[in-house]
Amino acid sequence: MLHILRNRKDLADHLQQLRANGLSLGFVPTMGALHEGHLSLVQIAYEKTDHVVVSIFVNPSQFNNSKDLALYPRDVYGDIEKLETTDCHTIYIPSVEDVYPPDYVQPRYNLGEVENSLEGSSRPGHFQGVAAVLERFFTDIGPEKAFFGEKDYQQVAVVRKLVELKQLPIEIVACPTLREKDGLAMSSRNRRLSPEMRTQAANIFAEMQKISKVNTVEELILKLDQSRAFLNSIDGFSVEYLEVANSQTFDPITKHSLQLPRNQWRVFAAVNVGGVRLIDNCALESEL
Repeated sequence: MLHILRNRKDLADHLQQLRANGLSLGFVPTMGALHEGHLSLVQIAYEKTDHVVVSIFVNPSQFNNSKDLALYPRDVYGDIEKLETTDCHTIYIPSVEDVYPPDYVQPRYNLGEVENSLEGSSRPGHFQGVAAVLERFFTDIGPEKAFFGEKDYQQVAVVRKLVELKQLPIEIVACPTLREKDGLAMSSRNRRLSPEMRTQAANIFAEMQKISKVNTVEELILKLDQSRAFLNSIDGFSVEYLEVANSQTFDPITKHSLQLPRNQWRVFAAVNVGGVRLIDNCALESEL
């Protein structure tokens, strides 16, 4: 039976019963507009825990652009229909007032260098908002494991830092990015793309793959410049960042960077495609 809960009290009562039965909880936080990538997280959670909780909540505190928040796709009833076909057991759909009551004061989290580059520098305050809502959900739900997609690779690092700061007994499980047949990373934002922009958006991952195959730091820096120029030349495209960065510190590579193993570097991209901001990342395939 699928349980749909819409406030913290009902959630607490429901989870108390589950705990009494000794069930382990897996948690999949989402902002709705679900796609196959989200559903794959539910499946992985089901394989690793006894009871899967999925939240649907468009978190205002992680948007530094009010227009972006207003345009973020919402389809709660469609989301419920999709989750009914999965091994999800509980859906939590709280209101903004339930998550952030009038007396709530958002903490300031010492997330370190992870929030000072790439997504952190492009979206000031974004990761503070992510940490705030997840601390609320982690406290209210108390899952043994929480599941996140690697498309938001830097966010996963932030979540792990939050768990460390708050000493929460939660395992953060990073799951592979699911892609469309043409390579575009699955994202709720993709549904906002026009048909033409949707076709062109495949160029992002295509360029990232080319970058990932380069063998030296010098060639890599040159290829990054070429790929930025190419993507910016596409009508309706604007590259916010396209970098090869350290997968732990997220510092972009330079000609002075140490020659580290390829698994310590990744390609990261944020591109505005016809007014829709898309992000992606992938591992390097070459040895630097």
